[in-house]
Amino acid sequence: MTTKVLEVNFFKPVSLHAKRSVLLISISVIVWAVAVFGFQFLLIALNEPTPEPALAQFEEVWPSEVTSAMNVEEGMPSTSTRQQFTDSLLMVLGKNIAVKDEHKKVLVSAFSATLLSLLGDGGKEKIAEYVDVSEKIRISYDIAAEVSEEQKQKLFATQKRLQSDFEAALGLARAGSEPEGFDKLKAELLPMSVAVVDNAIISKDVVAQLPGIMDLYLIHNRNVLTDTTFIGFPFHYWYTAQFLLILFVLICLVYSKMLDRNNTKYGFEEDPEEDSEEVAAEGSK
Repeated sequence: MTTKVLEVNFFKPVSLHAKRSVLLISISVIVWAVAVFGFQFLLIALNEPTPEPALAQFEEVWPSEVTSAMNVEEGMPSTSTRQQFTDSLLMVLGKNIAVKDEHKKVLVSAFSATLLSLLGDGGKEKIAEYVDVSEKIRISYDIAAEVSEEQKQKLFATQKRLQSDFEAALGLARAGSEPEGFDKLKAELLPMSVAVVDNAIISKDVVAQLPGIMDLYLIHNRNVLTDTTFIGFPFHYWYTAQFLLILFVLICLVYSKMLDRNNTKYGFEEDPEEDSEEVAAEGSK
């Protein structure tokens, strides 16, 4: 059997066989790169900033309506206006992990000041008690905390009583009743959204930062590729999570098939009988 020496220099192939192999590898890499990076560039090219409904809700009452609370002479915004404002803030606070700590502080400050204005007389004391109780409940879950079951139940009862007042003030539920549907999810955010504030006036620093923060978390890039669904998934997710894996396997299969054809065409074939003899020889040693 005639044995040919394979050319292994990828960048400077000499034989026609080596050149064909390099071409095959290059095409495979190009197909994979276009499939991965080309799709990303296409997403970027088609993207259009699309606001969530909560942003329109926020902009409808901001800044003139809500910030008038900063000036007593202009009067306090209506209850429904303030409820709409706090509702839009909860929509961002609900993103929790995605929201930066410094942005959270701004949102919580604006939310708590507006909540205080909705609670009226005794609101400051209620918020202080609620924050204190919520912190004790959080600590009670620490394995090192020594809090009896009876004490926990008292804490939960106090928190529930105060939260019921907050829910009614925020328009999440009627007084004495439980919030339902999406309002129930918003109500569950209250323990992490309420902080002690000095008064119902939103500070100038918060007023300056709030619109930019709301835009940041409520405006997203969307296009036909993100809005279209395929087998139950957004198309862009399915493409990157599943299709690219399938494509990689297909490229490997096609590459192997074409490589076999290339080897056969240029005489680089294995001899089954010779291979069997070599295996037998190795086994007898």
